[in-house]
Amino acid sequence: MKALWKKHILQFKRSAGTSRGSLLQKPSYLLYLQKEGRLGVGECSLLPGLSIDDKPDYESQLDLFCSLWEEGTSVDELRLQFQFAWPSIWFGFEMALLEIENKEAAMFFPSLFSLGRMGLLTNGLVWMGSAEYQWQQCEMLLEKKFQCIKFKIGVDYFDSSEKLLQRLRDANPDITIRVDANGAFDLNLAKAVLKSLKRMNVHSIEQPLAVGKWTETNELASDDLIPIALDEELIFCQKDRREELIETSLASYIVLKPSLLGGFKSSDHWIRLAKKRKIDFWITSALEGNIGLQAIAQYAAVQNIDMPQGLGTGSLYLNNFPSDLEMRGEFLWKKMGE
Repeated sequence: MKALWKKHILQFKRSAGTSRGSLLQKPSYLLYLQKEGRLGVGECSLLPGLSIDDKPDYESQLDLFCSLWEEGTSVDELRLQFQFAWPSIWFGFEMALLEIENKEAAMFFPSLFSLGRMGLLTNGLVWMGSAEYQWQQCEMLLEKKFQCIKFKIGVDYFDSSEKLLQRLRDANPDITIRVDANGAFDLNLAKAVLKSLKRMNVHSIEQPLAVGKWTETNELASDDLIPIALDEELIFCQKDRREELIETSLASYIVLKPSLLGGFKSSDHWIRLAKKRKIDFWITSALEGNIGLQAIAQYAAVQNIDMPQGLGTGSLYLNNFPSDLEMRGEFLWKKMGE
């Protein structure tokens, strides 16, 4: 069994603004595995400032992983060492194994979507920037008939985002609006923001409070303003406290990012916990390149979720990997072969 990795720096077409700052580029690593004469490729996708394995020795850990694989280390032993300490590496590993097992290039989760016979409903995403730039993005998404539009918001909400959201709501009473705060608010500001969002009938807010504020999230959810979705909270949650988080927070949704959560089996565990508490979920890419996005989209397709997914990020980069994915309006499709 052979293994190797290659680094690829993805360059954004323009600065990607979030409440955590702006990104001009991001690293991805392609993990190549050989098993029984078959080749599998996975994308180990780091997100600077958010991935828990965004550490200086990341590449040495990839070297170690490849060495252990070539030595014949079992999957269970590798899981103990890498799944939660180095989740993006494990995500890439699961991808590569799935491709090997399915005996077809870029086939991870067979479904009507992966066969090009069904599209995936997605939300449109508006990146942070000037009010004019954000409204231009809104207009573009509306022209493409998106029915669900998501905004990044931050501590300057009342100076910038509130007017923009009100403008969208006034012009489009039936559009679904989601917002993502990336943990930007303290409890008092969060309550004020959620009251504003409730007046505009906003669908939900992702991660209004910083990670670890479980009791405060419970208090915010108890105010019954708008539904709260947990995002970063899942990424940094200790594996033996996941059920406690779900029960304590009173969140209405969880947002799953497989490349940051330690792969698909880890995401499956979160889904089981959510369903047990009758909590809904959706699946979101985390700025992966097209290889990782392909696997995440195929994973989302087999969940049979009616809500829009957060998957339309493949066109952000100047130097993305080749892809057979394409957006058709608000739906992500896998193109059929010629």
